[in-house]
Amino acid sequence: MTHKEAERCIPSFFDESIENLELAEFLEHIDSCPDCKEELTIQFLVGRGLQSLSMGDEFNLAGELDKKLLKAHARLNRLYRLERFSWILRAIVVAETVALFMLTLRILF
Repeated sequence: MTHKEAERCIPSFFDESIENLELAEFLEHIDSCPDCKEELTIQFLVGRGLQSLSMGDEFNLAGELDKKLLKAHARLNRLYRLERFSWILRAIVVAETVALFMLTLRILF
């Protein structure tokens, strides 16, 4: 993912409408690019900070952004675990199908 692509993903990251594949690429880029991480932080601080000030809330913006990033990583980790589990289930179905086929051949011959 390029810097411009990452920058364009920031709003959809904040409103959690970013798709899983794009989220994975975005987080990988943000984790490895200090400039884009800084841009993400600035946009979060400005947007969330103004919202909190207007509502009179107390806030810890750095902590909120860290939680948002951890939540996104957790979302991807769940997705990866589900994907691995689905591959295991597929392998079991294939093994069962082969075993059934072999059993059928034994009965027929």
